[in-house]
Amino acid sequence: MTFVTKKLKDLVSFNTIYLGMNRTQLNNFSNTGKIPVYSADSSAIYHLSDIDNLKLNAASKENRKLSLATNGDGSAGKNFIIHDTPFGITADRIVLTPFDKNLNIEYLRFALDDIKRKYNFNRAFKALKKNIENIEIKIPITSDNLFDIDKQIYLYTKFVEVQNQKKYIYSKLEEFNNCHIEIPLSEYKIHLLKITELFTPTNGDSDLTKSYCETHKGSYPVFSGNTQGEYAKIDSYDYDGEYLTWAKDGLAGLMMYHNEKFSVTGHRGILLPTEKCKNIDLKYIKYVLEPIFRKNIKGRRGDLGKNEYTTLNSDMIRKLKDTVPVPVREDGSFDLDAQKEIASKYEQIEMIKKNLSEKVERLINVSVE
Repeated sequence: MTFVTKKLKDLVSFNTIYLGMNRTQLNNFSNTGKIPVYSADSSAIYHLSDIDNLKLNAASKENRKLSLATNGDGSAGKNFIIHDTPFGITADRIVLTPFDKNLNIEYLRFALDDIKRKYNFNRAFKALKKNIENIEIKIPITSDNLFDIDKQIYLYTKFVEVQNQKKYIYSKLEEFNNCHIEIPLSEYKIHLLKITELFTPTNGDSDLTKSYCETHKGSYPVFSGNTQGEYAKIDSYDYDGEYLTWAKDGLAGLMMYHNEKFSVTGHRGILLPTEKCKNIDLKYIKYVLEPIFRKNIKGRRGDLGKNEYTTLNSDMIRKLKDTVPVPVREDGSFDLDAQKEIASKYEQIEMIKKNLSEKVERLINVSVE
């Protein structure tokens, strides 16, 4: 194929006509009409019935338009919607209308697909006109140097096939990552204990807000609902040593092991060891307790763990009837060596899962220029 490279500003007009309302104001309208209104988050679609004073973007099957999110950490420069009926947008979205009828809107969507990763758009660096108008796009052309509509459609259909395959692979990867491989304990003598026999579930400190952390910066980590790392660093700490914490909301029930000086916000809980919690390996407890926590969460689970809004607070944990299996010696004392042995096996499984996941992620994200 022969391609021509064009800047986005030479291909489309940028329509910034938007409703002068934020999400709170939109919620005050009767949300029962037929006119869709889109914000940066495509899942937040309003259907307004009172449209007398609304500034709508015209669109039809013959004059389709593409809009993209300009704002938001995860959606900016990534969240695209193709429109073929009249619609409204908030200030967090911009509309692109092709100048040339031979520029296929689906191909344009495909050509812009990777700009989120390439330009790192986010809440601070928004995908505004001034930041996207000079993005260069390759378009197949005919021997007469016209945009080749057939080649665009061909490339777009191939793109859809690739995206569908990626979605399928991602679904299998999520299933793989979310599966819990349980190590048999039949070779060990086991004693079943209530969670509250070993720990006192306690909520984190709700006073550790973002503003507090900003004004008390330091070297001690603070952990919140996110299970992928620390939330902030402050100049003090609440706990020092080995502890287990869990996410109270969001991806509720997922646990973290700590051996440090740290604090937790109100979006996290901490398991405070009781007097009975001696000769107990906390890494072992994490592996056997996390599936129990995840089984007892309340709320909405999204597809494949996406967009999950669940909760598991300390009161809910105290009421659980599930028991924790702990290996014991012949005399009934906790077998610390056996716990460490089992925890080591779980760690090996987690390392294998992590390595496989990273390899699949790299393959999926290969970009062909």
